[in-house]
Amino acid sequence: GPEFDDFVDDDEETLVGSSFHQDAINGTYDGVRNYRDRHDLPWFVGNQIKLIIPRRDGRPAAAPSPDILIHPTLGVEGRYSLNLATDGPPGLVMEFLSPATARSRDLNTQARDGKPRLYEACGIPEYLTFDPLSDYIPGQVRAWRLGPAGVYIPWEPDASGHWVSAVLGISFVPGGRWLDVYDGQRQRVPRNEDVNRLIDEAAA
Repeated sequence: GPEFDDFVDDDEETLVGSSFHQDAINGTYDGVRNYRDRHDLPWFVGNQIKLIIPRRDGRPAAAPSPDILIHPTLGVEGRYSLNLATDGPPGLVMEFLSPATARSRDLNTQARDGKPRLYEACGIPEYLTFDPLSDYIPGQVRAWRLGPAGVYIPWEPDASGHWVSAVLGISFVPGGRWLDVYDGQRQRVPRNEDVNRLIDEAAA
């Protein structure tokens, strides 16, 4: 509907950030996938793939590319895109802030071309943003989830500082320039670099 009239799709300029930005994305992506694989879950975990949002009036679909999206029932097979009309909304989308998009698109809850309003209108239950270098967000995380009226309300951390996903049962905690993934027992899920280090230590 008209809530998408001002939205501009992501392009190469908005997707490519600093090495800090890309490393943070990859670290969280590794953690979520490692948790999924360890527990044999049917989660699709996308890294900057297009989320196709068809328009009611037949105009070209909106197509943002969230840094990370997690669909809890779509299965683990790779794909080029996720279509909201046929696949349903992902349970969680995440944006890792970079100078090109932080204030204008990722955090701005009032802007008609901002991602909070877009993801809210799509019925995506949870939206989390992470600031690897603490340039834009005190505490590094700002997040929202759908409230009873179908609009985003603040998603706050629990008493121990974990942003607990009601959809996925995992939680997220800033760890320096990383956004770490924790399981339901509050154990940090290893990133791939952690796994490789343990393999090297065992070999030594």
